[in-house]
Parts: sequence; structure tokens; C-alpha cells
Amino acid sequence: MAPKVRFGGFLFPCTVLMLEIDDLWVNIGDKEVLKGINLRIPVGETHILFGKNGSGKSSLLMAIMGFGRYAVKQGRISFLGQDITRMPICARARLGLGLSCQRPPTIRGVKTADVLRVCSRGAIVPAVLAAAYDFTQFLDREVNYGFSGGEIKRSELMQLGLPQRQDRGPACGPGGRNGAGHPGIGIGTVTRSCSQ
Repeated sequence: MAPKVRFGGFLFPCTVLMLEIDDLWVNIGDKEVLKGINLRIPVGETHILFGKNGSGKSSLLMAIMGFGRYAVKQGRISFLGQDITRMPICARARLGLGLSCQRPPTIRGVKTADVLRVCSRGAIVPAVLAAAYDFTQFLDREVNYGFSGGEIKRSELMQLGLPQRQDRGPACGPGGRNGAGHPGIGIGTVTRSCSQ
């Protein structure tokens, strides 16, 4: 029996690829921005993309998410064995994909606890979720106001821990107005996002 890896609350055989990209060619308008990209990330691994400005890191992430401006001309993108190349953004987000801002906005006048309460549709007690992320001291503070970079990332991870309904994710999530319900993939800043 093959060893298994836990991912998003599920066990997967170690042979399952979380993300697989085959011969991906992407255009923005008439300009080729990705040329023949191949990438394989097994479940349980974390990969980081490094490169100089303009080398295609953000374009690859936007293509993985399915943003319309990034037209896939050739190739295939698979997530957990499912071809997502032509899926809309929301369908990808419901599978657990998404983007997180490098520097998410500060939201003055809105407390972190209120965001958690609203986004979970009342399904969680903010203090209980925050305790799991050692974040209770930030619940009464305005969203991202005065947070360090690490505190902002912890806040985003905490929001990713929000419970979801079977038919759709929580009402809010980092990087967008809505989110999906299990951890995003560990590539650069990919987490999750979805607009309903």
C-alpha cells in the first residue's frame, strides 16, 4: 500500500500530483507571456517561484487561477488530477485554488472579528478560530491596520480556516470577496479567491 499525505483534511496517495502543468503557453492579447511551462508538484510539497521582474511568475499564477486576460493557447493545468485548464475562476476556487495579495489592503473601521463572523455566516466563534492561529489579540483591531507582514499572513491563513458550506465557500476570503474551503496550494502566494 502506497504511503499517504494529508492535504486539506483528506488523505492522498503520495503519487498524486497536487498541481501538474504540461506545455503551457499563455498570451495576454497578442503577446506571449508563458512559453512551454512544465511543472509538477506532488501533494504535501511546497514550492516557491523565484525570478527577476517580468520573468512570468505572476502570469503563471494568474493563468493557474484562470483570469480571463491570460489566454491559454496550448497546454494543460491539472489540480489533484482534475483538468482545470478551461474552468472558470469560481470553480477553481471551490477546488481550493486562489491568490493572496502580496500586501493586502488595510480596512479601517472594520474589526478582524467582524470579518470572521460575517465571512463564516455565523458558523464560528471568532475567538475559537483565532486561538488556533495564536491571533486572539488581534480580533478587536482593524483589519491589517498596523499588522506586521507576518501578522497579515497569519490573518490570511486564519481566514482560510473558515468553515464552508457544501454548495459554496465562505462569503469572504483573502485576495477576493469570497473563498473556498480547504487550504490552497503552496506556490508563492497562491491560496484562494473567488467572486460569486
